[in-house]
Amino acid sequence: MAPHLPDEVIEIILSALILSTGDVELLHSTLSSLSLLNKQWHRVVEPSLYKIVYGGPKGGNANLTRTLIHNRYFGPYAKALIARRSPLTDWKVGGVALQHVLQFEEEPGHRKSKNWYKKAMVHLPVLLPNIEYLDVLEAKKSSSSRPWLEAIRTSQSNLMPSTIGGPCFSKLKRLDADINGMAVAELYPVFRLPAIEILNFLGGNLLMPFSNAAVARYFETWPQIRTKIKHLNFTHAIPPPDTLTLKFIAAAVPNLCSLTFIGHKKHGFGANLFRSIIDTFKIPITNPNFYKLEMWDERATKPDKFDRLRYRTTMRDTFLHSPMKVLKVDFCLIRCLWFSSQNFILLPKTVHTLILRSTITHSETWVSPFLQCLDDLLANVVHGGYPNLKVIMAELQAQDLLGESVLDGLKEAFGDEGVRFECVRKKDCAWTLARALDELWLKVLPQY
Repeated sequence: MAPHLPDEVIEIILSALILSTGDVELLHSTLSSLSLLNKQWHRVVEPSLYKIVYGGPKGGNANLTRTLIHNRYFGPYAKALIARRSPLTDWKVGGVALQHVLQFEEEPGHRKSKNWYKKAMVHLPVLLPNIEYLDVLEAKKSSSSRPWLEAIRTSQSNLMPSTIGGPCFSKLKRLDADINGMAVAELYPVFRLPAIEILNFLGGNLLMPFSNAAVARYFETWPQIRTKIKHLNFTHAIPPPDTLTLKFIAAAVPNLCSLTFIGHKKHGFGANLFRSIIDTFKIPITNPNFYKLEMWDERATKPDKFDRLRYRTTMRDTFLHSPMKVLKVDFCLIRCLWFSSQNFILLPKTVHTLILRSTITHSETWVSPFLQCLDDLLANVVHGGYPNLKVIMAELQAQDLLGESVLDGLKEAFGDEGVRFECVRKKDCAWTLARALDELWLKVLPQY
């Protein structure tokens, strides 16, 4: 029998436990065990136990749904729903009507099957009116639609039954979603959520669908959307041949604080498209609250062949007016802002942390252009060009490692100016040291 403690002491113990435990499953298991100690612990632990509702890929979906359907007072406790690899991420054959879930009362001797409760999990958000965080990553299959998106779409229509106490998703602030197979333009119900602030998308296609009806719907809906979204992240999205979808999104998020585009190894964005995206998101990037821009491809890219005056002018104007403090980009993206003949590189004056990824796979000189650019950046720092710059991280390829003495000199020189300079090896680099030595041999051979 657990000793009787004041409720305040138990709440302090629970707060420390929640802060120190990062694993959701472990935290849920621990809280479940504590709630079984005695009635007092169960009464105090109960709100915390259902604060994070976890529906994992194993057999917990049915038990979770069953508990929440038959104990409706648990629902308002929930602030987060973790539903990876669940019926909310992938469609199941058959289904359960929402009306049946809301009006269902299990009679003795007539229990519903486990599969029924699994299918009913699609309607779980209706029972959780106060959730602020929804995690629907790790979908099993690619699909043009998702159950969680249909739930959001339904919540914004007149189809929602009046028996529900409060509107679901009205307090949702963060969404982490796997959208592989989906058109990003179809996500306008998400952008219309009243409290949404953080969107992290994995996969998806940025190409505008060709259906006339769909295009007409987008042109009618997207221009009316103005959100309070602060953080927008697209990871492994399929890049489009145009920026129409991105223009809709950029107009809907004028108050961004951070913007991230990370290209997949198989279908990267490339410097040209990244610059076009910067042009498209010029208003969000230059708003007073913006502080972080992250644009890079996971694969090694070829030398930039699209160094056009238009993009150079656009990026120069955007960087001059942006208040960003953190910048992580591929070197080929900002190479158009490096004036090697003048030993000058144009960066935002407010930048505090700069993370540059080496992307040049061929060089005619002994020292790679990437290292030459860093040397010119050092000269700019010495002359007071970037007084706020405090951290530089260079992600190197094997070719850059051949200039180890140059890197050591840069690290010492930047340190003298109060700038912390670090070098790391790119994990996704297509260059091997053997290939770098082959390139070096080709440069040495003509001299003999």
